[in-house]
Amino acid sequence: MTHSEDGMFDCKEIDSEITIGNGLTVKATKVGKKRVRVIQKDGSTQNIILEGCKLVPDLAPFNLFSMTYALDRDFKLGNDKRTMFLTKGDFK
Repeated sequence: MTHSEDGMFDCKEIDSEITIGNGLTVKATKVGKKRVRVIQKDGSTQNIILEGCKLVPDLAPFNLFSMTYALDRDFKLGNDKRTMFLTKGDFK
């Protein structure tokens, strides 16, 4: 979920209520794809596209990433001591 339309494309309008961690309900107004830049631990960057990303303006200034959504799409969860990471193919 994102609070900003920046980088979003292939969107469709929706009217969906989402209950967030503090119990409040917020409204998603769009769903689509979003271009984002991942910053790796070593400082390098990689551009990726998130699919099924919901626009939730009331989340500002935050974004939320669902690990279980990624795992449902064949990403693997790993760790190096206290650092968690997702892998899929050559992506880590």
